[in-house]
Amino acid sequence: MNVRTSRFGVVEIAEDRVITFAKGLLGFPSHTRFCLLEPGDEAVFFWLQSIDDPNLAFVVTDPGLFFADYAVPIKPDQMGELGLEKLADAQVFVIVNKVE
Repeated sequence: MNVRTSRFGVVEIAEDRVITFAKGLLGFPSHTRFCLLEPGDEAVFFWLQSIDDPNLAFVVTDPGLFFADYAVPIKPDQMGELGLEKLADAQVFVIVNKVE
């Protein structure tokens, strides 16, 4: 599938790489479909790109790369909503915020 982006032009991704947030992202409830754009094999920062809005993308990273003891507080019912049996099955990313 082709995804239009304002930063990288048209990018091709596999259909099975679509990440769906059933309730959208916090502050962006109508944006539910995203893909993860990886700038390179050794990258630690990625782009979480909206599939439906070329201008909406977030820089994300795996917090475990920076904080070894980072843990996600998650309730059993939330695990079910995510289709997870155990947290180890999840890949966790956080949105990066630049402080000026």
